[in-house]
Amino acid sequence: MKYRAIYIVILLFSLIPVFIFCNRNETIMQKEAFRGVVLYPSDMRSLGADRLIHILKKADINLIGIHSNTITEDLDSLKIYLESADGRLLIDLCKENNIDVEYECHVLQEILPRSLFNEHPEYFRVDTNGVRTNDLNICFSSEEAWITIEKNVTELVKWMKPTTNRYFFWIDDSYDGFCNCDKCKTYSPSDQALIYENRMLEIVRKVNPKATLAHLAYASTLEAPKTVKPQEGIFLEFAPIGRNYADPLPSEQYKALKENLEIFPKETAHILEYWLDVSMFSGWNRDTWNKVPWDTNFCKRDVELYRGLGINSFTTFATWMLHQCYFELHGENEAIEALREYGSILKRE
Repeated sequence: MKYRAIYIVILLFSLIPVFIFCNRNETIMQKEAFRGVVLYPSDMRSLGADRLIHILKKADINLIGIHSNTITEDLDSLKIYLESADGRLLIDLCKENNIDVEYECHVLQEILPRSLFNEHPEYFRVDTNGVRTNDLNICFSSEEAWITIEKNVTELVKWMKPTTNRYFFWIDDSYDGFCNCDKCKTYSPSDQALIYENRMLEIVRKVNPKATLAHLAYASTLEAPKTVKPQEGIFLEFAPIGRNYADPLPSEQYKALKENLEIFPKETAHILEYWLDVSMFSGWNRDTWNKVPWDTNFCKRDVELYRGLGINSFTTFATWMLHQCYFELHGENEAIEALREYGSILKRE
């Protein structure tokens, strides 16, 4: 009996690593299985934190991406919202309800202020006519520019704290905003973006060693990088803007996605879609507020395609849809039902 008891104890201890491994894998899968929406601070202010979280919980949404874009709602307005009573309540309610919070932001115009151009034109890109301009992005080869960027990003990440440790510090929102100086012009837009993202991750990890950072495959950076390799911790964010949702993902975008998945890990790849993006369907014109052309079958078809490639992390812009103005124009119940159907498609039983 004594030896049998010893044997049982040894057996139980031998199973502990198995239980730990299984539980760890389950946690990882749950954390990667994101069902998210991306919203402006103005959307959240419109509904209020209590009401918004109630709507998101009913739809099984487990991630909010808060968006800023410099032009309409900048980093200052985002910070002001987060420090407001409603912003603090939102963060608390997200924690209570197991909803992660991220920040998906175009930041370059703010972390390298355009006002520096007169004194330091070399910080900024050379356009296709060979002229230095501060209109978009930066000269990605300018070491001096990175001194200013690092200082500002270090301050930024002190208050911008995603619960997932995923950071989204996007380049400028443009199709033709890259540098054509002698050092940069040999690199494609996607390679220039990845040069920036690799460097940005190094900066962020000085503050948060657990940080990962998105490579945004979008518009002119949709194609996979050719010469620059991602550092460990750079993950793919694929955002196929400009689609006709009545049709499947266009062949050129599908090809670009597959090629990107040969460069970036499938396990961390993330889809940013526009299924519920009233702002896009309204031409980003706040005087329009068009009704979102939601179709459950279109979304289901797309999700099946993405999951067939091994991707399990999703957000969609829902900007202007989860907003009181949209509810009044097009019906609160219908908008919430579209969100619920989106969450249901992504929910894994």
